[in-house]
Amino acid sequence: MIDLEGGLITMNYQELNELIEKRKEEIIEKGYTFTLYHQVTLIWKELLIFIKDNNLYYNDATKEMFLNNIKNKYKENKYKYAIMATNIIDNIDNVIKKSSFIIDNCKELDLTNYNNDILTKYLKYNKEEVYNSDVTLKDKKYTVIEIMKYFQNKNILEYRNLKTDNINEFINSYLYNESYYSKKRYSWVLKDFLKYLYYNEYTDRDYTCLIPKIKYKNCAIHSFWAEEEIEKIVNNLQSNTSIEKRNKAIVLLAIRLGIREIDIINLKFENIDWKKNIITFEQHKTKVNISLPLTEEVGIAIIDYINNGRPKSKEKYIFVTHNEYCCKLSNSFNLNQYLTDTYKLSNLDYESKNKKGIHTFRHSIASNMLKSGIPLDIISSSLGHVNKESTKTYLNIDNDKLLDCCLEVPNE
Repeated sequence: MIDLEGGLITMNYQELNELIEKRKEEIIEKGYTFTLYHQVTLIWKELLIFIKDNNLYYNDATKEMFLNNIKNKYKENKYKYAIMATNIIDNIDNVIKKSSFIIDNCKELDLTNYNNDILTKYLKYNKEEVYNSDVTLKDKKYTVIEIMKYFQNKNILEYRNLKTDNINEFINSYLYNESYYSKKRYSWVLKDFLKYLYYNEYTDRDYTCLIPKIKYKNCAIHSFWAEEEIEKIVNNLQSNTSIEKRNKAIVLLAIRLGIREIDIINLKFENIDWKKNIITFEQHKTKVNISLPLTEEVGIAIIDYINNGRPKSKEKYIFVTHNEYCCKLSNSFNLNQYLTDTYKLSNLDYESKNKKGIHTFRHSIASNMLKSGIPLDIISSSLGHVNKESTKTYLNIDNDKLLDCCLEVPNE
């Protein structure tokens, strides 16, 4: 780990992963930009994969190997982020204080009492009336703080003094020089915040019309699998090796119950009531408890893994790594190769899918339930959504029903 002088000594995969999770929290607590958080977490995910795939320990020599690998594979901008990401692992404060990613130095400003009061009311409204999850609230909080600090830095101390030019300047600073996902995030929160200000009479006019719609040429309707495709996937899930037994159980939990991957990774033995055949757990995203029926098919797959595939481990988590550590799966764990092999065995056209990872099974459950005529409230409850508006983003257009609405082109 890190010694008292701040110098780096050798860390194994698990120790590195734990330190990275700590660093993520520290970045959020300090309220730095989402761009910085997003970019360095992507680098850290790649670093963990690099460590695992090459069976390495993290030290100065490994750090240099990783940075050279990034430098040879990617553009200079990503290499700069890689240097920053590895330096943050070593010592967070020295790096972030010197960061050029702090926009307009607005991070150094403390919010005025006026802004703090509005922020408190805004977050309370989103929690108690909009029913935002804790994750969404945290996302909104730090983005709104950035927005407030930006305007405060421009000497706008009350929002009644906001002008169209001020909004456009912010848009030009934040929405045109960021990645697609950063643009989407700033656009979404800024629009939501300006609407709140107008409805609560902090501004004299509604400025949301100024916020551009962020378009992304590769952004399509959520991918989903039809019911017959789901059955092909299930029938071709391999379970010959111990790792395949683990992966099959994980995929079935996602396919049949729609559980998020992070919640599957966090499942403990205590979460399953084998007598009642129920899985109960607190969702990582919403912090809300949910109980789901444990079907026979899923239960058999889990038991097969526990009895015939899971290595001996004192971990309280059901699914563990299959290496010398036998520890909890990291948040960067993915099943992409296992799923790709399954799609090939199933003779499915997976390459045309916009997304083809494990999360598509939640989309599939929602879409197929909608097609069967199940009400939105029940779909929302099944997926564990606090707000049914969240469910709507999972639902695809039913093309067959849409055809019934077509209008004939009149003859001239």
